[in-house]
Amino acid sequence: MKIVLAGSSHWHAEMHLDAARFCGAEIAGIWDEDAQHARAFAMRQHLPFIADFAKILSGPPDAILLMGHPFTMPARARTVIEAGIPLILEKPAASSTAALAELRDLARQHQAFVSVPLPNRFGPAVTAFERLRCQG
Repeated sequence: MKIVLAGSSHWHAEMHLDAARFCGAEIAGIWDEDAQHARAFAMRQHLPFIADFAKILSGPPDAILLMGHPFTMPARARTVIEAGIPLILEKPAASSTAALAELRDLARQHQAFVSVPLPNRFGPAVTAFERLRCQG
């Protein structure tokens, strides 16, 4: 599976890169609004640098993991959904519930695959808490 990490300046970018590599995914490229950051991140990780977001869509990869600022994420997410590329949408994905609802509706309209990563849901702290809760 070829994945593009779009938004390498996001604080979860390293975590997502590790997870993708662990699962055997091929990282098809690194992009960020701050091209210098993306270039440096890509060089550090020995990965392809993508300067233009539109080039991601023309690839296309098997999935795009989109990270970034909640003010710019909805527009980029819309372009990914409309392009028919599976989307992993990092939080916060928008600055309002209305903007999220629009993305939800667009994804339904296009029957698009859109997921939100919840890495801590089954992490050690949550599973320990659940075990203690079950013990009373």
